[in-house]
Amino acid sequence: MARLLTLFVLLIVASGCSHLPFAGSSAEPVRTQERGVWLSKNEMLKPRAELEALLDKFQAANLNAVYVNIQLRGFTTIAGSETLPQWPEMAAHDAEIISWLVPAIQERGMRAEAWMEYGFYAYWTPDANEDESMGPILDAHPELISLDARGNKYLHNVNWGDFYSLCPTNPKSHEILIDIMDETMRIHPFDGLNLDRIRYTTDDHCFCPHCQELYLEEMGAPLELFERGTDNAARFNEWRKEQLHRFMEKLSARIRANHPGKPITAAVMPPYLVDEKAQDWYHWLEQGYLDAAMPMMYLPDLTAETRRLRERAGDGAMVVYGLDAERGQETLMRQLRQLEEIGVTGYALWYSGAVEPMLEDIGREIFTEPIASPLGGPRR
Repeated sequence: MARLLTLFVLLIVASGCSHLPFAGSSAEPVRTQERGVWLSKNEMLKPRAELEALLDKFQAANLNAVYVNIQLRGFTTIAGSETLPQWPEMAAHDAEIISWLVPAIQERGMRAEAWMEYGFYAYWTPDANEDESMGPILDAHPELISLDARGNKYLHNVNWGDFYSLCPTNPKSHEILIDIMDETMRIHPFDGLNLDRIRYTTDDHCFCPHCQELYLEEMGAPLELFERGTDNAARFNEWRKEQLHRFMEKLSARIRANHPGKPITAAVMPPYLVDEKAQDWYHWLEQGYLDAAMPMMYLPDLTAETRRLRERAGDGAMVVYGLDAERGQETLMRQLRQLEEIGVTGYALWYSGAVEPMLEDIGREIFTEPIASPLGGPRR
């Protein structure tokens, strides 16, 4: 009788265990999605009441992350930094803005990430010919300036002005930039670190003396302006990628050690620009240097680049699609619907000022319910 009872119990368990509530196959996974927006310097210079009203709009549209502009134009928006002077315009407007802004974001159930907008870019000036400065860092360390193959010290943009960059290869540049980021995360309770411009300025950077010496040492050949499309140019580009890998490895190690549990994200190049900027962010994800990559898909049609991205990164990669609200509401809403159809990890919207008039429609038609971010942080 005991043997029959035992057999009966075994048959029940064998036939019915898959229906038990604790069986792994019966529970639906909890859906998460990053829904972030870059908060630009322009909005941060508004009166506090207006900025708080903008945060309310973010919350009402069911966004769950705000990337707060911290490092820009050679300065920081943080008061009391030991690594960078505070941006003069912010010091005059609201020197302690970050002290109240980060909690205000978190109190509304959104993550606050420290957005290092300029990255290796060390200074901006409307006209370098009228400005003797190269920015606080390069004025103190002129040997760290990034040069193109013709020896030019800055990148001129006809619309925006002139940009100086630290040499992305030099370990001293790495140390300075990592110190800035580490300090930022220490001074204020950010939920994560958002990188930007961790790349070379153009495909003919950097030709500074340090790069020329190191390239000869490591590659056994002099550094020259190699013809595009040649094997020599490809080797140079792979070497540049390796230098950025070294930076990301050091940065990740420091942030993981000093700020455990705080994710590292980055605004990165779309697939077609990865080689030009030597920014192999796929590798950064694979190695765990990044928790999420935010390719800036600032294109009118995302079809081809989305296909290339998914083929290279894989469906399981933590990719948050950067979308450009400056292209207009019709384009942005169409792109959001397209990406929702294929299912993506999340979105990062460029930028706060451009997307503000669209927030009500985004919340009503796309982000219809609050949702938690897969990167953690405050919950609704």
